[in-house]
Amino acid sequence: MNRYVLPILTMLWLVGAQISTHAANVVLEFLTPSGQFVHGENATFYIEIGGSTVTQVISQPINHVLYHHTGILVDYNPSGTRVWYDYLDPCTQSILSDTFTITSKYDHHYGTVMVCDDPSPCAYAFSYIRHTNYILRFGSFGNVSTEHKIHSWDFGDGSTSNLQNPIHLFAGGTYWVQLTVTDPVTGCTDTYGDSVNISDSPVLNCDLWFGMISTQNAVSCLSDYFWSSNLGDIHWDFGDGTTASGVEANHQYAVADTYLITMTYTDTAQNCSQTYTRQFVGGGTTECQTAIRFHRAPNEWVYFYGMAATDTPVVSWLWDFGDGNTSTQKSPVHQYASPGAYTVTLDITTASGCSSSAFPMLVETNSGNCLTGINSTQTGPGAYIFTPDLMGNVSSTLKHQLSVVNGYSPFHSGHYNSVFPVQFNGVGVHEVCLTTYDTLGHCVSTICDTVNVTTTLSGKVYAGGNLIDEGMVFLYQATPSLELADSAKVSQGNYEFEVSKTGEYLLLAKLSPSSPLMSMYEATYYGDTQASDDAAFVEIVLDPASDLDIHLVASQTLSLNQSLDGRQLKTYPNPTKDQLHIEFTQPTPAPVAWKLMDIRGAVLVSGMETAPQTDWKTSVNLAEIAAGVYLLEVSGPSGRMTRKVQIIK
Repeated sequence: MNRYVLPILTMLWLVGAQISTHAANVVLEFLTPSGQFVHGENATFYIEIGGSTVTQVISQPINHVLYHHTGILVDYNPSGTRVWYDYLDPCTQSILSDTFTITSKYDHHYGTVMVCDDPSPCAYAFSYIRHTNYILRFGSFGNVSTEHKIHSWDFGDGSTSNLQNPIHLFAGGTYWVQLTVTDPVTGCTDTYGDSVNISDSPVLNCDLWFGMISTQNAVSCLSDYFWSSNLGDIHWDFGDGTTASGVEANHQYAVADTYLITMTYTDTAQNCSQTYTRQFVGGGTTECQTAIRFHRAPNEWVYFYGMAATDTPVVSWLWDFGDGNTSTQKSPVHQYASPGAYTVTLDITTASGCSSSAFPMLVETNSGNCLTGINSTQTGPGAYIFTPDLMGNVSSTLKHQLSVVNGYSPFHSGHYNSVFPVQFNGVGVHEVCLTTYDTLGHCVSTICDTVNVTTTLSGKVYAGGNLIDEGMVFLYQATPSLELADSAKVSQGNYEFEVSKTGEYLLLAKLSPSSPLMSMYEATYYGDTQASDDAAFVEIVLDPASDLDIHLVASQTLSLNQSLDGRQLKTYPNPTKDQLHIEFTQPTPAPVAWKLMDIRGAVLVSGMETAPQTDWKTSVNLAEIAAGVYLLEVSGPSGRMTRKVQIIK
């Protein structure tokens, strides 16, 4: 079996603490330049810190390893942290290894891995990120490049989706999510599945910070996720030799100076640790200060927490929840009767008589209402701006994501005032889907709509160099067969079409029967010809075409016995039922060609006399041709002549 080597880029992202560099979160991302991957092979990763080995085993298909981010927490040692991996070669079934050392916070390692020369021609996988504990956004990727590839998702809870990157709301539990991608061009199909665990506990990944308020010599600190019952250990260092533990820490400095306050969070269950540092600057005249922190929960419940930096204990807490209810607790939990926006205030009084009012907070709640519509505004050829129609449900807990079929949209996942610019890559009917989800985990809703992207074709119609007063222009789709698509009246010499279907088109202009010029000019195609075979095609693109001018061909139809430059054309009987006799005379012997066309210029019957002749005759059987008016064209080297032929049945 032939083999080749693909370079693998190993990216190590070490997110260190702001002051201390004792811990870092290493993210390994393995990519292949070609974007192809192999099913079924496994890799194991190891990290060594100061002589001791921490093993992170990834026993997953290699395509999962190549495309997914795997977070590993290590104690970053500037003298060197060694990382290596073992990889099962799918060609020889032997074990390959690579080793590298972390030498800086942002390190890159280039390795190689042997892969077979026959990777799957249709390989796909997915990853996901969590918006909340229950709401996940999935992203699909692979080597199927067809624009019209078909995505079929099964979320394992009875729900499905055909979006490329859907957002889904789960209940608690473990689900097997499966994606099937089909290439309708090649017929290639690939299915990929992965297990998703949905937990009631917040996904922290040790990424915590803390809020802080202060007075002239007192400080109050409150960690993020203060409302969770699933936190690890929190340790505080106030920079003056004093320490504390817990989600909240209050401290009074003996000397008003500048100090570094460090919070260290450790979660043994997730095998991670993180530090976060802020600066305290003492002094000033403030004796007491308070602030509001809150966390929104499902069913209109809100966890409130009162922060207070004071020289003496707080003896009075007074909350006003903005709905007529109050509380005297330090950190109350309140349920609102209905969704809405409420202004919450907090006032405190200390034992020394100092009083402080917190900055009022606007608390918005949303209870499972993610229903939205889609508004659209066209800004240019194929260019649109889409915005959510919130139907009166304005809430900062709502976010939106737009998915476009066969179009381009920059990634957006903003708040309720999101704006989504989209540039479509062609005319036609396009599907646009807007997914709205609540950051509290209440709801997810997807609504789809169609956008008919059109372009315009326009021009002028001339007869003898002058704009015609009255007439019609017919638009024929040329492929796969000549078919009338639309018609437009000519007004003051101008015509215009709005087209929403791709392909090649023909334009045919003719005078109205009431026009005094009707007998003098023939129906003419764009390209100034009477025959559709000789007409110029118009290919539909997004940009409008405005110079499609048509110059009507002057009629050369003469009376029965009239001649032109020594040429004479006779047809009889005309009108006729099933037989037409044609006589053609020309000045010098030459071959003769003839064809009978319908009003669109499509050739119905034709023939040719190759022997040079001056006087030529033939008879044509018209029994299979429907009743109507047709155009006969007879031509030779000296020119061509036309005659209208009427068939009656």
